[in-house]
Formats: sequence, structure tokens, C-alpha cells
Amino acid sequence: MTLKVIGAGFPRTGTTSLKSALEMLGFGPCCHMWELMKPEHAWRWPMWSRAVDGKPVHWPTVYRGFQATVDSPGCFFWRKLARAFPEAKVILTVRDPYAWLMSTQRGAAVAGPQTDRSRMDPVMSATIGRIDGAIAREWGSSLDTPPGMSRDQFLREQLLRHAEIVQSEIAPERLLVFEVSQGWEPLCRFLGVDEPDVAFPHDNDILDFARRVSEVVAGGPAAAPSPRVLQLTGAGADRSR
Repeated sequence: MTLKVIGAGFPRTGTTSLKSALEMLGFGPCCHMWELMKPEHAWRWPMWSRAVDGKPVHWPTVYRGFQATVDSPGCFFWRKLARAFPEAKVILTVRDPYAWLMSTQRGAAVAGPQTDRSRMDPVMSATIGRIDGAIAREWGSSLDTPPGMSRDQFLREQLLRHAEIVQSEIAPERLLVFEVSQGWEPLCRFLGVDEPDVAFPHDNDILDFARRVSEVVAGGPAAAPSPRVLQLTGAGADRSR
């Protein structure tokens, strides 16, 4: 088993929905941060630690057992993955920058109060804590907000800049620029498979995100979000990712 699909889109651009879709189409298992946080994948985190620190890793071993990858941390290493798996196709999930930023901020508001790092694998926790440095190194630029620009504006521009760079470096025949709202047709055509006779998945809305954080990051069973979480998230108004 080797990697056949590389997701280059940022988190909160529909990556969880894409993971489900790929697995429904036979491109599973698909790696995603939610998947990597499971205890059975703890053995992978020392390799991710090396990658985040800019050290060489054997990517086929990092992704052993997976046919696809989306979301963090893999999306930040799309260049290296495209070279390591030259036959793999690349999918760039995109989203309106304003909607993406709002979704990202809501996710941070949910995850921050619930996250108990003492319950997380220590190598995983430390590696996630250093990932900004890896992102800056892969981009070749600082993540610090330039003078005269708001943080929100900077982040929105980075999302657009990332999409432009991926499209400029990956051959058009190897790349699909994809919004999950487009559904099955462009994805199946790109992958050369038939469209399934079921609705396209739309997973990881903000309430689902809160439940996943409770289960995976907070170290407890999945539970309904608290009233405070509902207030922070707009009571589930973000239904798209």
C-alpha cells in the first residue's frame, strides 16, 4: 500500500469531509490529524517530530498503511510528499477566506478550553507545539504579522497565497482544486472512479468538532458541547466543514 492522494489544503477547508469521501471511494485509510491523535498511531509521532524539525524522514514509513492524507500535519509538507510519492494525485481544498478564518477561530475557541495536554502523547503534544516553525520553514517566510496589517488580514492572505503556490508548482493534470460544496462529480472524475449513489459527506461542523475535541484531545468520552461552547460557536452555525 502506498500513498495515492495527497491533500494540500489547510485544515478547516473541508478536509474531514474529504477524508470521508476518499474512504468511501476506496482510497482509505486516509490520514488526518484526528486519525493521528488515536493511541494506535503514537509510533508515528517520533517521525513527525523529525519532519517538523526539518530532519529527513522516510515518508513511506511515516504513511505506512495509508492510501491518502489530508489536513495537518501532512498538508504543510505537500512539496516533500509530492516528491516522495510521484504517482500520487494532489487535491487542494479551498474555501472563502472569510468563512475559513471564522471557522478556524471558532475551532480554536472550542479546542483551547478543553485541551488537556497532560493526557496527550508527550511526543505528539511537543511536535504539535512546534509545527508553526515547520510551516514557516516550508513556506520560506515568517508567520509574524507584517507592520500595518491586521492578523486576520494576514491569515486570509496566507490562505490565498498557499493556494497560488500549490497551483504554480503542481502540474495541472496532477492537481484538483476542490471545494467540498462541489460534491462528487469533480472529485470522482479526477480520481477516475464512479460516483457513489449517496450524498457527499459533510463532516466536522463546529459541533462535531467540539465532540471530537472532547473525545480525542480532552481525554474523555465524546459528549454534547457545553452551553459555553455553544455560545462560542454560534450554536453550530458553521455547518460546512
